[in-house]
Amino acid sequence: MVALLPLALLLGCPVPVDAADSKPAGVEFSVHNLDSDAGQAIRAGDDLLVKFRLSDPDSGFGLSQLHPAAWLSPREKGAPAPSQQECENLIRGMGQFGVTHADDDLNGYYILTLNADNSVSILNPMVSLNTSNQKAHIVLDGEVHAWDFDPNTALAWVTLPAENKVAVVDVKGRRVAAYLAVGNAPRSIAVQPDGRYVWVGNDDSGTVSVMAPGGQRQLRSIEVGRGPIDFAFDQQGRYVIVSAGGAGRVSVIDTGSMKVVSSLEVGEGSLQVAWAELAGAFYLLNPSRNTVTVAYPREDRAAVKIDVAEGATTLEADPQGRWVFVVNPEARAVDIIDTAAARLSRRVALDEKPSHVLFSSIFAYVYHADSSNLSLVKLSALADAEAAPVLIIPMGVERPEGRLVRPGLLPMDLLPDEGGAVVANPVEKVIYFYTDGMMSPTGSFKTWASNPLGVILYDRSLRERGNSGVYETVTRLDEPGVYDVPFVLGSPRVVTCFEFEVAGEPGHGEAVKPLFRGLFVGEELAPGDEVTLRYRVVDGRDGRPLTGVDDLRLIAFRAGENWSARSWTKEVEDGVYEAGVTFPRGGRYLVQVEARSLGIAFGDAGRDYADVSQGAAR
Repeated sequence: MVALLPLALLLGCPVPVDAADSKPAGVEFSVHNLDSDAGQAIRAGDDLLVKFRLSDPDSGFGLSQLHPAAWLSPREKGAPAPSQQECENLIRGMGQFGVTHADDDLNGYYILTLNADNSVSILNPMVSLNTSNQKAHIVLDGEVHAWDFDPNTALAWVTLPAENKVAVVDVKGRRVAAYLAVGNAPRSIAVQPDGRYVWVGNDDSGTVSVMAPGGQRQLRSIEVGRGPIDFAFDQQGRYVIVSAGGAGRVSVIDTGSMKVVSSLEVGEGSLQVAWAELAGAFYLLNPSRNTVTVAYPREDRAAVKIDVAEGATTLEADPQGRWVFVVNPEARAVDIIDTAAARLSRRVALDEKPSHVLFSSIFAYVYHADSSNLSLVKLSALADAEAAPVLIIPMGVERPEGRLVRPGLLPMDLLPDEGGAVVANPVEKVIYFYTDGMMSPTGSFKTWASNPLGVILYDRSLRERGNSGVYETVTRLDEPGVYDVPFVLGSPRVVTCFEFEVAGEPGHGEAVKPLFRGLFVGEELAPGDEVTLRYRVVDGRDGRPLTGVDDLRLIAFRAGENWSARSWTKEVEDGVYEAGVTFPRGGRYLVQVEARSLGIAFGDAGRDYADVSQGAAR
């Protein structure tokens, strides 16, 4: 159900709660601060662990492999807890207009993009309204080169080579948390799979910087040789393999001791490295010598060299480590290495030049820098003697063009549960959704802000911890108050609302959090008339009017229809702004506001409903 929930919200479908049990039998809720130094206090601005335990009401045993959904919804000051009927109505409204009516949605994911205008965008694919899916657009102080993301801390790390710095972007806070000085010309970066450290390759310094995962400081600098530098990690997180192309050397670093435990001289070149877990080996491509070197850091075993065709640029291993794909744009092919035998197994010919590879559990998604199509190679077919079939699926109309494709930035990522992928077409500024096995995109949305060069999916949904029946996620709330926690489980059917309180002072966040109050609610609205919609904008901390907001605009739309209207507002008195909208026909419309100067995107500041009479348009 979790995997289907985003699609339901995209389509504007209400959350099903009918025929629900009225009591939350077998559901336990808890929330606590992740910072152990803070004790049990739940305070605004802190990271919170939200947890549900689902159990059989008779035996008490945990119920595993279920798909609960939950939201965090701020309650109006002084309002009572919702009744069971009010709780069910609250949950029904969560998906009614294709947007969430909550301060935080614990069921979905964000799509992060690194853009050609040196910015990071945070996109909510559950919102189906063009620009309204952009939650934040964060411009960085320098030209970006590479990035990685740590889901444990919700921090995106971006290298700025000309500035000799790394930008640390707080995705939850939607801001740059820090600019950290590292070595000279940092171009590569990788978050260790277990989240213990972040590794930065400083090409001109010939060092790697080991960073604290919380983004506070550099822990260590280790000499590895001149770059370009690339990283790979073994699955256990014991080793990081660092290639230094300028020095022609590969170093194996023990992540516990932070010491180089072995090194291998392979000759100068732009070295690319990948780890293959099944073989317990790393694979190193040296394009200048047309070779792939296979080395085994866990065993006393000689390295193996494999000759590959001229023109290879990079290589990737599938998650199981069974196959290594060597990408060769000039040959319009991928050469595939069988890691079980450490030999070249076959060549898969392609219609266009490949540039990137992403692996789901079923397919290898091959991205092309000069084509508006993707190529899919079925992994299970690679062991057969016959040629592996290639599926061609469309990715929009316009070609991505080489100038908007960066070798070190992957323009696609896997959907939750690896059931498909999200893929960016940077020229069209569109994100496409694919489900494994489908011959066309299952959905798309426009990013609007900039040309997306890299894509990372941030899964924020409730996940089961092992097979314990405990489902949890991490979130952050920037404002104090009482929060309702609507909860729904499809089977066995359970609907209920919990509550908890967040301490702190209003306006805890870095930026002023304005309150937008619609002044048209209750007015008689008729189709065909131009209606003046007025908003009062006040400081969320002290209630004073916010004047001079010159980028406030509103959007009005109806669920399930293509019609929408966007209007810039003008200030008519202190803190009061208005705009005219003509509603074409009767019905209920949703109205939202946006003000980028206040850090508010569509959907961030609540929503209002405009009820238009069903009479004939005038």
